[in-house]
Amino acid sequence: MTDAVAVSVIIPTHDRRDHLHRLLAALSGQREGTPLFEVIVVADGCTDDTGSATRSLAVPYPLTVLEQEGLGAGNARNAGAGAARGHFLLFLDDDVEPGPDLIAEHVAAHRTALDRPRVVIGPYRLPESDGDGFYPTHVRTWWADLFSAMARPGHRFAYRDILAGNLSLPVAVWRSVGGFDPAFRGCGGEDWELGVRLLAAGIEPHFASGAEAVHRVSGTGDVPASFARALQEGVADVLIGSRHPALRPSLDLRHWTGVTRRLLPRLAVSWPAAGDPLARSLARLLDPLERVNARWPWRRLYAGLRWYWYWRGAAQRLGSSATMRRFLDAAPPETSTPLRVDLSLGLEGAEERLEHERPAALEISWRDRTLGAVATQPGAEPLRGRHLRPLLVERFARELFDALDADGRLVRWLEGDRWDP
Repeated sequence: MTDAVAVSVIIPTHDRRDHLHRLLAALSGQREGTPLFEVIVVADGCTDDTGSATRSLAVPYPLTVLEQEGLGAGNARNAGAGAARGHFLLFLDDDVEPGPDLIAEHVAAHRTALDRPRVVIGPYRLPESDGDGFYPTHVRTWWADLFSAMARPGHRFAYRDILAGNLSLPVAVWRSVGGFDPAFRGCGGEDWELGVRLLAAGIEPHFASGAEAVHRVSGTGDVPASFARALQEGVADVLIGSRHPALRPSLDLRHWTGVTRRLLPRLAVSWPAAGDPLARSLARLLDPLERVNARWPWRRLYAGLRWYWYWRGAAQRLGSSATMRRFLDAAPPETSTPLRVDLSLGLEGAEERLEHERPAALEISWRDRTLGAVATQPGAEPLRGRHLRPLLVERFARELFDALDADGRLVRWLEGDRWDP
């Protein structure tokens, strides 16, 4: 696409003008040969003069600035996508700083997919300069682990891997699934919910490790901000479960039946007037614990408080403990029949069968011996051929070796047996 816009970069923003302008400056440094792109900024309820200040920037690409009245990031992305001219939509958060190859890597990931449409996720890791305190280290490690998992061969993507901070897809795919759900307003989770629909539509997720960006603002800020976000995640999970009842067993809400005997979760749902002051008081212990380098107690307390605020968010939507149980119990029963794959007939043949049938659940055997099963994972992509070998290594290695040994083939396999029958 040399004579038309290939990519529409869409950036929702709210009162972070300086971070936005740093992002726009970085886009000016995309390497030579990058496909033609435009940028659409959607200023969502901004009070810092983002709109006019951004329109006055001198940048080497077409720049459009839209403004709307605080409708949330999902609605802002929808507005930007509605004005897009590109063949691909690339969504970026306003607190990321893209590397010079980001756009080209996204486009390359789509073009190598031949006729199969993809949703492409790029990494946006936190910089080491964020600090070495307990909380910055915790958040930085969480983000690094998240993207490292996606980069591993055979990773099975789930809806929570669909992160709109650095995400692209063909505009036709975005239109076919209906864009972001406008109901997710101010609570986050709209990208996860979009991920549910993309995976259900058979859109292939792909991790493009070269489409790198730096997450200059963690999106978490500090410990109190992370508790506020946990509350929003509780609200978002209820919305996701309401839209997609089959996902309810996979949501963090499922832990409710196991925590009802603990004080903080019960206070969060039944007596928040007492629970909120107690949670805030306990949070004041985090700094003293860090000062004496009590990392393990800090982690336990932080995790417990974060759960408290998650349950508070869920309770805002569901109300009582009984309502929460009914919500979880209303999930439809699992009806998928596992596909049985016999490895003694050949590993490559088993992979081809998985790639052709793409089951939701799997039973792995060696002749008449069952090695193990992979249950249905709500909200995950169907099992494919590339998932089989990692599953054998990570989950069924002992069972496979025992079966090979019992069959008298272990040594032959270790020496390079092709697993012919």
